[in-house]
Amino acid sequence: MSSDALLSVVGVEKSFGGFQALRGVNLEVSKGGALGLVGPNGSGKTTLINIISGIYAPTAGKVRFGGQDVTGRLPHQMSHLGVNRTFQVPKPFGSLTVRQNVEVALGHSRRSGRKTDDILAFLDLAELADREAGSLNTAQQKLLDLGRALATDPQLLLVDELGAGLSPADLDLVAEKLNALRRDGITMLVVEHLMGFLGKVTDDVVVMNAGAEIFFGKLEAAAQDPKVVEVFLGG
Repeated sequence: MSSDALLSVVGVEKSFGGFQALRGVNLEVSKGGALGLVGPNGSGKTTLINIISGIYAPTAGKVRFGGQDVTGRLPHQMSHLGVNRTFQVPKPFGSLTVRQNVEVALGHSRRSGRKTDDILAFLDLAELADREAGSLNTAQQKLLDLGRALATDPQLLLVDELGAGLSPADLDLVAEKLNALRRDGITMLVVEHLMGFLGKVTDDVVVMNAGAEIFFGKLEAAAQDPKVVEVFLGG
């Protein structure tokens, strides 16, 4: 683990019965950095995010955060340590208001570093604070999902396909918000299919296929790598 790494994944494997979803994955995310995680459906991206966030325990390997071994910690424990995530399909408390959704998350915060009104204002949700979350459109629900993650004051934010299903204008807005969070010191691991969006919010990318990483480097270089081209375009 390098001296500036906030997150380190070492030889992580995950099997579900006879299916091996991850095969010895290694990656690091530097403090203050933003690493993209790319790959076709079934490549293991979300499984890896689920292991880092504590939803799954790995079959083998280690997860280290802030210099300590956090392998197998549960989601609420990871949140208290400073790791939280968004979900590809947001699942807010639909009958609660936007404000109440954020306040529930604040109740599980490791410290009171953020306030509900500040989070809603940052995400342009202040005018919707008293709306039921279930009435929001896709973009608004994704921003609320981001807001609930921010309420726990994370050091590391795991972003799982936040751009999926959004319009170009909404993608630009979300990219702007993520870059502002980076400037505020939040480290990110970003899972995404939209390459243009990913290029706006990350420094480097890891490309995965069949549960293993096949490339690390700049997004532009990934587009020229023969292994990556074969995976995405069939050669």
